[in-house]
Amino acid sequence: MADLDSLLRDLEIDVSSPPPSRAPPSQAKPVSSSYDPDPLSPDLSSGRSFLSDLSHSVSNGVQEPSSRSRNASASTSQPTKSGIDELLDDLERDLDLGGGSKAVAAEQQAATSTNSNESNQSDPSQTSAGGTRKCVAIYLGGSKDETGSSPGRACDRLRCTKCDFDVLRIKDMTWHSDCEYLFFRNFYPDVDKLKQKLKARSGFCAYACQCTWRSASELTLLERNADMRWVCRGHSN
Repeated sequence: MADLDSLLRDLEIDVSSPPPSRAPPSQAKPVSSSYDPDPLSPDLSSGRSFLSDLSHSVSNGVQEPSSRSRNASASTSQPTKSGIDELLDDLERDLDLGGGSKAVAAEQQAATSTNSNESNQSDPSQTSAGGTRKCVAIYLGGSKDETGSSPGRACDRLRCTKCDFDVLRIKDMTWHSDCEYLFFRNFYPDVDKLKQKLKARSGFCAYACQCTWRSASELTLLERNADMRWVCRGHSN
């Protein structure tokens, strides 16, 4: 209880004592009615003027190309319509003058080539420039076999590309087994002397050039190799 009374007395003393003296407040500076902007901040009108000057200088420095330069560039980059028309006209004239005949000639050549291929496939023989037909597959045959251009015929118009002589075909004869190269080298094409190595045999044929000889009794396909160099020299039928 004594402490409470002491606390109340201290409070009364604090309330009754005068407040400390303070300096009188300074008189507020009257505010002017006119607007005085900060000198450091840019004026709005001066900013607009600055932007206008900048836009004017940029427009003067970068100018748009004139209509003449645009027309010139357009004329150089793209051909004129009249130039295209002239090219088309020239092309049409060329087609009218020679294109039709060239096309017809090309068609005729293609048809001729097709017919030639078909004939070659149906008949294995070749037609030379002189009108003769050459055997593609060469057959030797006996005396009873039909001769002419193949197929199914014995070729009787042979030539050797090794000795460059025609091939003899002697009917109903065959060669002896002891024939040799020097015999034909010395006695070809004398048939009378060649008979020394021939023997009669019905149905056979003896073939010989100056370097090679063969005997056949039936159609036999001739196989060409280093020693056999016989080719067909052409048939008129």
